[in-house]
Amino acid sequence: SKRLEQRKNELMLILPDWKDAEKSDVFAENFFPDNPIDTLKKYSKELFAKAGKNLVVKEMNAENQLRGSFIIEGEKINIEVYFTLSPENPATIQAFTIKEMPKVKNK
Repeated sequence: SKRLEQRKNELMLILPDWKDAEKSDVFAENFFPDNPIDTLKKYSKELFAKAGKNLVVKEMNAENQLRGSFIIEGEKINIEVYFTLSPENPATIQAFTIKEMPKVKNK
C-alpha cells in the first residue's frame, strides 16, 4: 500500500540512530512505551554496523494494507525490518521488529 511504502521511507530516515523518532508522527501512541528507545537504538546500530557499508534497501513485501517487511542488504549480513501499522487514519507504526538475516551464498 501507499502508506506502507511511505512509512518504510520514513523509517529509513530514522534508522539506525532513531534520532528524533519520539518527536515524529510516524509512530503510534503506544509504540515507545512498548519499545524502549534505548533498546531500539542499541540493537539497530549493532545490526547496521554488522551489515557493513553499501546498504541496498529492497522493495516492500506487503502482507496486507497494514503489515509488511523489507530487506536491507549489507556487505556482510542482511537486515529484515517488519512493521505493522495502526488501523487509524493516518496509519502509524504500532509494532516493529528488526533482525539479522544471513546472506545467501550463490552456488
